[in-house]
Amino acid sequence: MKKALFFVLTDGKPGHQTQSEGVMKLLTPHFPKHQIRYLNLKKVSKNTNLALRFLLNYFDLSSFLEHYISLPDFDYVDDVYIISAGGDTLVPNVLLKRYCLRNHIKAKNIILSSLRGVQPVNFDVIFTVNSELKDNFRYVYYPISPNKMVFSNLKSNDQEDCKNTKILILIGADTKDVKIGDAKSWFKLVKNIKTQYPYSEVILTTSRRTSVQFEKELMDLLISCPLTMNDKYYMYNLGNQIQIVNLILSSNFVLVSQDSGSMVSEVIMAEKKVLIVGNITDIKNKVMKDYFNSLFNHHLLTFIGFDEINFQIKLDQLTIENHSLVLSDKLKEALSNHKD
Repeated sequence: MKKALFFVLTDGKPGHQTQSEGVMKLLTPHFPKHQIRYLNLKKVSKNTNLALRFLLNYFDLSSFLEHYISLPDFDYVDDVYIISAGGDTLVPNVLLKRYCLRNHIKAKNIILSSLRGVQPVNFDVIFTVNSELKDNFRYVYYPISPNKMVFSNLKSNDQEDCKNTKILILIGADTKDVKIGDAKSWFKLVKNIKTQYPYSEVILTTSRRTSVQFEKELMDLLISCPLTMNDKYYMYNLGNQIQIVNLILSSNFVLVSQDSGSMVSEVIMAEKKVLIVGNITDIKNKVMKDYFNSLFNHHLLTFIGFDEINFQIKLDQLTIENHSLVLSDKLKEALSNHKD
C-alpha cells in the first residue's frame, strides 16, 4: 500500500485552515496510510510576495523556499501532496513542490485560492467555486469549498417538526462588508423559533469576533424571557465556549449570521440545511455575495429576516446532498488525469 505525506501550509487564518483540512479528508480514502505535517508560514513582505508571484512563472526560485518555511525533512514516502488555501500560500506552495522534485520526490500540489497572477500550470489541482472556470484545465469546480466537515456528517432520523428538534444558531460579528444585526433582533428571532417549535432545543453560540456588549445584551434578554430562558447559550467572550462541530452534526437545521462564508460552507458540507439571517443585498463584498448567490441557486441555502415566522416553508426549499463523496471523486479524477 502506498504511503503518502500531506504537507499543509498554514497562514494562521481559520477560514483557510478549514479548507485545507477539508482537502486532507478528501484525500484520506484514497491514501489510508498517510502522514500529515503542518508547515507554518514565516512573515514575508507584501512586495516580496508580489514580485515572486510574477517571477516564479519564469524562474525556478526554489531557493527562496526558506524565506517562507523551514525546510522539511522527508521520511520514506511514495507520494507527497502539498495543500494550502489563501493568497499568501501561493508562492510557497509552488516552491515546495519544486523543492520536492529537485530532491527526486514525487509531489503534487493543491491550492484553494484565486491565483493572483500565478499561472495555473504551477498547480496540479486548483479548487474553485467560480462556475466560469469549471471547464478550465487543472481546475476542480464545486459550489462549496472543501472544509473540515468533509465526511463528518451523522445521519439523523429526526424530523424538523418533532419534539427532538435541535436548532443551532451561529452568530459572528459585524465586518466592514456586512452588518449582522443587533442583540434585540436576534432575541426576537429566537422567540419566533420557539413559537413555531415550542418543544425544540435551541442552541446558540457566538464567536471570538462577537463583541462583549452584544453578548451581554443578548444573554440578558434570553434568560429573562420564559419562552427562551431554558435553552442553551454559549457566549464566547463571556468565557462560555464550545466546539461547534458536534453541535452542527447533532442539529436538525442551522441559522447563521451573514458575515461568514466558512461557517455556511461547513454547515452545508455536514449535510444540514442552513438559513442565513440577513439580506444578500446588504453584503458589500462581491466575492461573498457571488458565493452565497451560487449556493442559493443550487438550493443549498436561503435567507430569512428577523421577522421570519414560517421557517418550515424556507427549509422545504432546500436540498441535502453528499458533497464529500462528490468532491472526493472529483479530486481523485483530477489528480489521476494530470501527469507530470
